[in-house]
Formats: sequence, structure tokens, C-alpha cells
Amino acid sequence: MNRVVLVTGASRGIGRAIASELHNKGHTVYGTSRNPSDEDWSVLKLDVTREGEPASAVSTVIEAEGRLDVLVNNAGNAIVGPLAGMDISALRTQFDTNVFGAHRMVRAALPHLQDHDSYIVNIGSFGGRLAIPYQVPYSMSKAALAMYSDGLRMELSKTPVRVSLIEPGDTKTDFHSGRIWASRSEEAEVAVEIMRRSESKGADPARIGRLVAKIIQKRKPRARYLTGSDSLLFAPLLRLFPPSVRQWLVMKTYGL
Repeated sequence: MNRVVLVTGASRGIGRAIASELHNKGHTVYGTSRNPSDEDWSVLKLDVTREGEPASAVSTVIEAEGRLDVLVNNAGNAIVGPLAGMDISALRTQFDTNVFGAHRMVRAALPHLQDHDSYIVNIGSFGGRLAIPYQVPYSMSKAALAMYSDGLRMELSKTPVRVSLIEPGDTKTDFHSGRIWASRSEEAEVAVEIMRRSESKGADPARIGRLVAKIIQKRKPRARYLTGSDSLLFAPLLRLFPPSVRQWLVMKTYGL
């Protein structure tokens, strides 16, 4: 079944992979970007942190297609550095994109989703299940997005809107180039470099695109989907080990 899809943050990385996969499967895909360029699908200029722009993007899709079937909240970034050196504004900035941006999109899209079978797919992170040292604001925001997604799913359970969260592990994208340093230290530099190297060996983002394509064809998709060999491997261990052991493993991973 052809779906009309809106994917935020579709100019690169996971968002681009999702938009490409859905476009190739015959869906009508609109991507968004703060700085759009020519692609195989329509790309709308959108900054999810700016009030009014989400509603404008949704209106553009509705005017062109007459409906919206799928919203994929993918736009996001990561603020890095030692927490002790961060100004509170850095945390606000992180949440404004990764959490409040998703909420702005949901509020704009819901009036056009609630009258027929439709989907909201939020792109979280395995990093939302544990604190990543020197990338803690990102972990905080993705944990908040997971709670947001779960709560929204319950509150919309009597409507035709299905809500799911995808939690990827390390994915081979240029995500590192978009990291924003809010404070610095030598130890933080080492940890972030380890993140970059790990991501360079991560899973193909096309896998996430294929997963989204499957989700939006399901009558009853799951609330959460883990993807990536690292997340699938470590998720059971997080349940088995006490917090002290989990923290030790994470610290060893990032050179602390």
C-alpha cells in the first residue's frame, strides 16, 4: 500500500536511508532538512526547533497529497563534552531538537493522522538506555524520547495511529560531523574519538530504512525495536548485570 510519508532530517545518515528505502518501495516521501538540496524525493526546508515551521511543512504535504499517513521523527544531533563544564543552555539546546522538535512535529501532524490508519515512528537510540560518558545530553534526550514515544502510544491507543520507537546501535553515518562541543577535556576528546571509530564500523543505515518500511505495513507494530548487532548483544546484558557492572563496562568501552 502506498503511504504518504514525512521524514525529518532526511538530508543525510539514517534519515536519508529511510527516505530512500521508502521512496524505492513506491511510497510518496517528503524529506525535510534545515539546508535542503536536490534529492530523488521532495525535500522541504524545516528546522524542528522553530515554532511554526513543523506546521508549515505538514501543510505543504497535505496541500500536495491530500493526506499524511506516516511521520518519521528522525531529526537530531548530539552535544558532547564534560557535564561539569556545560552551561544549562547546552542541555536546553539538546532537548529542543531531539525531544521538543519531535513533539512539535507530532502536534502538527496529528490532526491529519487521527482519521485513518497511520503511523508515527520515532528514531531513538540504544544510547537512550544507558548514559554514554561525555555524550550524556544525547543519552538524556533519547531516554526522554523513549518515554515520550511510550506515553504517546498509550494515549493514542484508541485511535488509528500506531506509535513505535526504533533504537539503533552504532550506525555507519556521518553523525560525528554534526556533534556539537559544549565543553572540552582531554578525556572527553578520547571518548568521543572512540565513538567515532565505533560508528565507522557500525551497521548499514539501510537496515533502519528497511525496518521502517516493515513497520508501516504492520497492523500492530511493536512499541520498540532494537536494531544493530551491538544493541542486540548488549541489551540482554544490561538486564542481567547490576548497575555497578554496567557502568564499569561502559567506562571501559570509552577509555575511562
